[in-house]
Amino acid sequence: MNSPKLEHYVNDVSKVLSESVRHETNERLKNHDTQTTVQSVVYLFPHRQGRELLDIGLEIFNENGIGQKDTNNGLLLIVATEEKKLRIITGKGMEFEWNTEKCQYIVEQILRPLLNAGKYDEMIKAWCDCVEGKRKVPPRKNSDLSIVFFGSILLFLLGALGGSSLRVFIIYDNSIEL
Repeated sequence: MNSPKLEHYVNDVSKVLSESVRHETNERLKNHDTQTTVQSVVYLFPHRQGRELLDIGLEIFNENGIGQKDTNNGLLLIVATEEKKLRIITGKGMEFEWNTEKCQYIVEQILRPLLNAGKYDEMIKAWCDCVEGKRKVPPRKNSDLSIVFFGSILLFLLGALGGSSLRVFIIYDNSIEL
């Protein structure tokens, strides 16, 4: 699969959306981009052809330069319609607001039930509601920040006491595929 050149905010290669919803949601995401500079793009296609959805999504995200270059504030909703797979990919500039917990909630509680029921029009409208902040999504838990804060202090103390060269890598993946 070659990375497609996206020409719209809503790209329906699968042809599962009604024309009116595709046009309406494209305009909504375009207006949101104009008002906030957050660029949200949807890509619906039939089948992954054996590839990982994350790989396809990252390729589309990077090749099309989704989001502002200086703030990396793009969002991509990628959906393999025949396989009923979906994933949210965020630019680095969106990782705090669109953290793993929020993306997981949107996928599991809002989008997946509509995808599984074949309600593509409703799914894309719901996505637009989430992007525009019209859907209630639980806030980030304070415990997430506490773990990072106290973990950092603990690592600092261990390093200071032991004098060893301790390296820690924290990987925080905001893309969810279920």
